[in-house]
Amino acid sequence: MEIFRITATIWASKLIASGRAARWNSKGVDMLYFAQSAALACLENAVHRSTIDLQNINFSLITVQAPSDFKVINESDLPIGWNELTPFAFDLCRPVGDSWILSNSSLLLRVPSKIIPGEYNFLVNPKHSDFDKLKIVDISPFAFDSRIK
Repeated sequence: MEIFRITATIWASKLIASGRAARWNSKGVDMLYFAQSAALACLENAVHRSTIDLQNINFSLITVQAPSDFKVINESDLPIGWNELTPFAFDLCRPVGDSWILSNSSLLLRVPSKIIPGEYNFLVNPKHSDFDKLKIVDISPFAFDSRIK
């Protein structure tokens, strides 16, 4: 299966995690975020990078071939409020992602998108023994439409 990520071009050829806290991981817990489609990757970036000028950074769209076996977290598995835009919501999601990383039970974890119900993001455990099964199949320049602010 293919999964997608948009990142600054300087990092595009490297599948590395920053260790910064996000919805599904605490600070210091390495995790890579991908989306099920390029369109969802674009929306995720637009939402999470809303404080920067998307027009003045060189971005790339990375297409990765990934194994089709993955662990799944459904919305029904998550506590009420997981998808709100509050620090509390992140406090509900981070233990789920952190626990999955620490269990080292799979390379990929499919989680629901907060932005588009019924679509999914894929979390990648960079320390999993199957990490080398991820293959970058394409890196192409990506420009955010100027109407996306």
